[in-house]
Amino acid sequence: MDRFILHSLKLQNHTVFSDILLEFYDKEDKPKLPYTTLIIGTNGTGKSNLLRIVISLFAELNHLKTTNSRTTRISGKFEIIYSVGNNKYRFANHDFGNKDNKTKAIITCNGENIPFKKIQLPSNIIALSNTITDKFFVDISDYKEYYYLGVNIGDIDHAFSI
Repeated sequence: MDRFILHSLKLQNHTVFSDILLEFYDKEDKPKLPYTTLIIGTNGTGKSNLLRIVISLFAELNHLKTTNSRTTRISGKFEIIYSVGNNKYRFANHDFGNKDNKTKAIITCNGENIPFKKIQLPSNIIALSNTITDKFFVDISDYKEYYYLGVNIGDIDHAFSI
């Protein structure tokens, strides 16, 4: 099993977060398998929206890989950086270093542009909650690698189809 690490998420002009850079991984870490990203915050700070964005971006990557077309599930400009094994991926809809305002899918692996079909994705993304008030159940039926394990299930058959 290849190690998955979520490095960072950058958003600009997003409807909820406006402009933000979140770094999930400290370069000084020397993780062993598995590596876990934990998001903690008080109610109303955006944890559910953040998870929804990350899941939507990986669902879009999966859609790009299988159909070669975009779904554009989030607003504004984005850049997500993650690694699978020894490969570091960057997925963005805008070149932040360029003044060009065109939005297009930009996929790189270790700094080189790659075709969509060569994208490596995490084998699973699991959202876990133990509170009745959570609201991050994301229904993305075309992304089978996402699992929600929480109290607020919505579709109980989906939660136990793992």
